[in-house]
Amino acid sequence: MKDLDKRNMPLYIIVLSLILIFPLGVYYIVLKTEENLRNIKKVATNFKIVGFLGILVGVIYFLANYSVYVSLIDSHMNLDMYSFNFIYIYVYIIMVVISSFIGSSYLNKICERFMIYTEFINIRHIKDITIIQDETLENIEDVKNNINKLIKLGYLVNVKVSNDNIISTKTVDKKKLVKCKTCGNIEILDKDKVRCTFCMRKLTKKDRM
Repeated sequence: MKDLDKRNMPLYIIVLSLILIFPLGVYYIVLKTEENLRNIKKVATNFKIVGFLGILVGVIYFLANYSVYVSLIDSHMNLDMYSFNFIYIYVYIIMVVISSFIGSSYLNKICERFMIYTEFINIRHIKDITIIQDETLENIEDVKNNINKLIKLGYLVNVKVSNDNIISTKTVDKKKLVKCKTCGNIEILDKDKVRCTFCMRKLTKKDRM
């Protein structure tokens, strides 16, 4: 199955994956988020919350069944189906916690990488793609593809890619540039864009660069 097919995975498949094999569901969500780049910071935060909730549920479940564990140990019973259920539940909780934190970390790294693009191009007006390549540690073709993707989605404004250089198509009024205090994204503040496209935080004149 190609990555494109995974990114277009139907919602019911993702839900079933989260129920049966949680890490697989997280993988599909990360692929969709990575492709669309919408609310990427919010999804990363939600994953982190799920991870902490998993830890909390695991602790509560352990404390609630502590007496049962003690009785199993004191009776020197072999593991039966009942005690195997405990093991499965804890394994599932561990999968939830680990995969949630990995998903959150991965999406945050994507967000941080694309913040480099917006800062270098929108603010510093870097023209040489190789400079961005050195900063993101990506190959030149990936950098070009990412720039074109960000231009298409509206994160990079008034620029286009030509060979290994970034060409400005219009002078940006620096007074309209704002930096989101939550995620660091660079935006142009106007009547049509009053929220950060990464974390959806409301932008004001106080966020001006």
